[in-house]
Amino acid sequence: KSDSVARAGFKNGPGDVPSVPAVTDAAATIATLALPAGNYAILAKLYVEDPTIGPVDPDTTVVCRLEAGTDVDETSTELLPPWRASISLQVVHAFTAAGSAVVKCRDDLPAPSTTTVYRFLKITAIEQGSVSNVALT
Repeated sequence: KSDSVARAGFKNGPGDVPSVPAVTDAAATIATLALPAGNYAILAKLYVEDPTIGPVDPDTTVVCRLEAGTDVDETSTELLPPWRASISLQVVHAFTAAGSAVVKCRDDLPAPSTTTVYRFLKITAIEQGSVSNVALT
């Protein structure tokens, strides 16, 4: 591919970071960027915060994932004073047919807590001629 094409989407929020039952430990989808077939370097970023944290509950853990087909990046952060954190995720993926880049998040608070929120979520997919994803040595 001689030129790159960037596709992007955003949710400025605030949006709820879902609390999920401990038995599933699964994150819930908070954003999806539809993509046509092609090879992509995909980036996502957001920040999360919980302004209600205080002496009773001194921290909250947030886990977020970026999924594109079977390619996944995941990160976890603890919200400590000032109870906000930035999250960055990246993957490369070759879609042989149309697909999606998906951001999923969860916090460790008992459901149905809605105090943890995300803001300024962005997903950017940059189409490339080819992509390669290999284990590091």
